[in-house]
Amino acid sequence: MTIVECTAQASGGGGIYIYLDKEIKDAIKLEKLKLSKCSAVYGGAIFAYTKIEANMIDIYNCEFNGNNANENPTADGGIYYGGSAVFMAPVNGRIR
Repeated sequence: MTIVECTAQASGGGGIYIYLDKEIKDAIKLEKLKLSKCSAVYGGAIFAYTKIEANMIDIYNCEFNGNNANENPTADGGIYYGGSAVFMAPVNGRIR
């Protein structure tokens, strides 16, 4: 799958946004994706977050080209910024 020129203007994950606030049965697996020219405040291509230890997020064999995220906090005091390709904040996760 190819994702091109997607934008999240005020948050994360220009191409893919994952926010898990409940336990899930199976791992989230993102495999063999191509994300290009995506942009966001944080996680230009992918934002992935969960604070639940049982949840697993795997990103592997993906290709990232020309994605962008803010280099500095937003003017409104936002604490998340950066991660031009991936902004990942799970308890359990892997990028391979």
